[in-house]
Amino acid sequence: RVGVVLRPYNTQLKIAITQQEIANALGISRETANTELKKLERMNLVSHSRKSYILQLDELRAYVNSWS
Repeated sequence: RVGVVLRPYNTQLKIAITQQEIANALGISRETANTELKKLERMNLVSHSRKSYILQLDELRAYVNSWS
């Protein structure tokens, strides 16, 4: 189930997906997906519960824009 939750000054996208599904989509191992997802969690860009991930869209957008 995918949903957008709007809160004051915070936009989130919840995606029902497993680490294995992410790994398969990216062509990487589940272990590598886990390592990279943990990095994003430490940066407060992504959080997760059992079989879903919550993307902090505003923070992710700012992070990606900081690359240029």
